[in-house]
Amino acid sequence: MKKEDIEILSFDDLEEEEFMLNDKSPKKEEKPQIVEEIIEEIVEEDTVIDTKEEKDLYDRIEEAENEILKNKPAPVEEKEEPKKKAKVKKEKVPKEKKVKEKKVKEKKTKEKKETSKKLFWSQVVFCILSAIFIITCFVHYGSRMIKYYKIYNPKTETGEIAVLLGNSITTSSSIETTGSGLYRVSGAYIYKGTDVDNYVLFNNNLWRITKINTDGSIEMITDNYVNAMNWNNKISTYKDSDVRKYLNNVFLNTLDKEYLTTLTFCEDKVNDITNMTCNDSNSEDYVRLLSINEFLNSMVDGKTFITSGEEYLWLYDSSDTAVWHTNGSNVSSSDANTGNLVKALVHVKNSTVLLGGKGTKEDPYIIEKENKKLNVGTYVKLGEDTWVIYDKKDDVLKLSLTNVLENTYRFATDKNEFNPASANSLANYLNNTYYNSLSYKDMLLDSEWYIGNYNNSYEDVTSKKVTSKVGLLSVADLKYDEDISKFYFLLTPGETYYTYISGEVLRESKITFSRYIRPTISIKETNIKEGKGTRVSPYVLEVK
Repeated sequence: MKKEDIEILSFDDLEEEEFMLNDKSPKKEEKPQIVEEIIEEIVEEDTVIDTKEEKDLYDRIEEAENEILKNKPAPVEEKEEPKKKAKVKKEKVPKEKKVKEKKVKEKKTKEKKETSKKLFWSQVVFCILSAIFIITCFVHYGSRMIKYYKIYNPKTETGEIAVLLGNSITTSSSIETTGSGLYRVSGAYIYKGTDVDNYVLFNNNLWRITKINTDGSIEMITDNYVNAMNWNNKISTYKDSDVRKYLNNVFLNTLDKEYLTTLTFCEDKVNDITNMTCNDSNSEDYVRLLSINEFLNSMVDGKTFITSGEEYLWLYDSSDTAVWHTNGSNVSSSDANTGNLVKALVHVKNSTVLLGGKGTKEDPYIIEKENKKLNVGTYVKLGEDTWVIYDKKDDVLKLSLTNVLENTYRFATDKNEFNPASANSLANYLNNTYYNSLSYKDMLLDSEWYIGNYNNSYEDVTSKKVTSKVGLLSVADLKYDEDISKFYFLLTPGETYYTYISGEVLRESKITFSRYIRPTISIKETNIKEGKGTRVSPYVLEVK
């Protein structure tokens, strides 16, 4: 090899950028040390190298480079750099912020758990309450179904299906359109006329059915007059009347309320019977008077079973200046201090069972079991006389004769006060002549009789009393009058030389006039020998 054919390399001939590193330029890969030594060997020898030697030399360099490349670790891929950068960024987040974020996260987690817990228990409570509500409804309405089933499908003591009074009458009676009988009016049933079999035995007294309501309940009125008294000492509505107070404070106490329910009366004033309204009503009472409408609706051909003649019977309607009452087949009005007759009307439950009877006067409908007890309204027989119990306190019975004595007698000659010590007086006659004529006189007790004046109310008569074996009825006492054609003396004094008498009405009479007498006595409760306690079949008491 010629010398000129060999190119000598020197560092001066190399460009600067091949040996100098620039921050902005990529860093060149450094030559391995063994390669540098070979190159230096070439440079230091200032000799001419033939081609073969040169080739061998370069082969050694290549071999050395390959050996270095084999042992060199694999370069890190560029795609990992973003991860490193992200990691660096994550590490740069302040520690306080991380703690705060952790607490917020923990708080949210806790709140979420608490909310879930509350929601869970709310659902549990809701389910429990729903179950309780369903069970309560089931029990409540189930018991009501059983109750009403028993009410409308009652059974006798022997287990047989019982018959309800209202249903029995409406299904067995013919419905009339003319004449006396049972009429169908607006879904209800009412009795009209005189020849009707609507008698009911209740509290040992006869009643007359006036109406059978759509629900099967019954309204009925006493067949007899229970009293004769003033409406009030001045004009007032029925709600504020003395008659209403008497019926609900005295008469009602003689009845068994188990069979009764409250009834309604209208409080509207009636100034014109052709234009009556009922905007205001009252449903507090168990007993009341009859109304104008009820009386007129019971009429057929000018007659009704409620009244038998021209008597004046109080109705509960009032006007601005007077109070309405019956007057034969018509209605009239009078002052409030007029002493008209009183009949009581009650409302019997629709669950009342018919125990027997045909509804006639001789064989009335029976709704009470026979109890063989001496109560107010019970009829008893002593000797040949029939009495009715009109008052009872403990074991002491007060009795009034069911009929008047045959002979009349004057009340007194000088004073209108009942005084057995006064000669030629009715009080003296009753406690001597009449008393000694009784075969059972030894049973009679000394008793107190009320002789107070009748001023504003029936309660006034209790202000004064007298003691004797035989007495008379007062204005406040129940009467149970069947025959009102005969006026009889009462104990209650009127104006000077006058005393009250009862009959078709309550009024005053001169004490010197002769009137009928209806005595009263008191006895101890005693044994019942026989009878049913009714007017037709009174209890026969054991005479001691």
